[in-house]
Amino acid sequence: MPRGVYHLAGRPEAFSCAPGPAGWRYVSSALDLACDSGFGVVRFEVRAEGLTVRGGVVHSDDGGRVLGWTGTDGVSRHTDVLAVDGPSPGHLVALCRMVAAPGESTARRALTGLRFEPPSLGGLVVRRVVSRVSAQVHEAPAGDLLVETWHVDDPDTGVRREVHLAGDVVLAATGDPAIELASLESPPSPFTDRPH
Repeated sequence: MPRGVYHLAGRPEAFSCAPGPAGWRYVSSALDLACDSGFGVVRFEVRAEGLTVRGGVVHSDDGGRVLGWTGTDGVSRHTDVLAVDGPSPGHLVALCRMVAAPGESTARRALTGLRFEPPSLGGLVVRRVVSRVSAQVHEAPAGDLLVETWHVDDPDTGVRREVHLAGDVVLAATGDPAIELASLESPPSPFTDRPH
């Protein structure tokens, strides 16, 4: 189970993450995110500046799945998106892994997600285009490591984040906030046998 510390524009975020029989989970001081085997959100809790937003997948009246959440104002809401976006590296892992498993040759997908941005954590529906640019194997002390470069584009603003991802760990990412992996206690989970 990877554990470590990210620096987000100088602010630390201690984290742990792990695959499980039904999906994947990321836990930090800012985010608790549980995903299914395709990295769709099952439940989440986003925290910032003393505020908390909780939500998860619920069934709609027509039998479909929607994302429901309770905002910081105590009002319950729902939307038909199944991805959650925000400043935490856990969001980036889930967005990229939703598009493709590690090692697949091509991957590009337009996604609609719900973004929770500090300080207010108001839920805003956003569009993202997520694409894998390259994948290279690097030698590491614990064995070879597949490092992928992803682009996460916001088509409404033209802003692009470049994300360097190894399994379920973000090694670095540009954008707001810039992300740097400061320490890691164990190797990333590779997800090589995850069906997609």
